[in-house]
Amino acid sequence: MLAAVDVSDGADLKVAREVVTAARRVAPGPLHLVHAWHLVGESVLACAVRGVGHARMGKLRQATRAERRQRMKALLVEAGIEPDDVVLHVVHGRPGRAIRGVAGRVGAGGVVLGPPSPVLPGLPPLGVAEVLAGRAPFGVVVVPREVVPSGGRSPTGDATG
Repeated sequence: MLAAVDVSDGADLKVAREVVTAARRVAPGPLHLVHAWHLVGESVLACAVRGVGHARMGKLRQATRAERRQRMKALLVEAGIEPDDVVLHVVHGRPGRAIRGVAGRVGAGGVVLGPPSPVLPGLPPLGVAEVLAGRAPFGVVVVPREVVPSGGRSPTGDATG
């Protein structure tokens, strides 16, 4: 089973925690946890002409990947799951494509992910489930926002709910 979570800055970590626990409930076997990410404006920032350069962009990616991996481990601990019992995948790229790729590589029978988030007020939410639907040889389970408990602490120690 593959659980796909968002642990980026500003993400709803209560949703991520519920995704992880739901994945564990659905399939008690080996669990893979994936977080796909990309830096907004990355291609513009990486352009040497604009001053950031590829070497510095590589360092920024490495630092971001390490930070997200730590957040994933903290999320697992908070969910009562031993991090050493889970295979972590921190993938640089667009979520739909990255999750599909990891699911294929690990032979996942299913993917559990959270509900889509509204992009802008008044617009319908866009989610990874829509990207995965019909394109993947595995089941997709979306944890509805209604089952996510309020309150508690996030893996970074911030109050939630």
